[in-house]
Amino acid sequence: MLALLAQLAALADAVARMRVEQDQSVQAAAARPAAEQLRAEHIRRLAGAPAGPGRVTRPGPGVVAGRRPGSTLPPQRPGRSR
Repeated sequence: MLALLAQLAALADAVARMRVEQDQSVQAAAARPAAEQLRAEHIRRLAGAPAGPGRVTRPGPGVVAGRRPGSTLPPQRPGRSR
């Protein structure tokens, strides 16, 4: 009887671990398209292409004199690229 209870406890633990792994798998699968979309948007911005419909194309708050907050690089001069 105790052996059956031990097996049942082990089975319940294995099922719980499997559910956690499945949840993580679902989250990873949902994150992939979002990451691809962010990557594509980043590449479009680097290439200078206009953003998609409804997207903001001006610099966000915190971009002052061509620098982002925390940047140690000097401001970029107009017409020059890195």
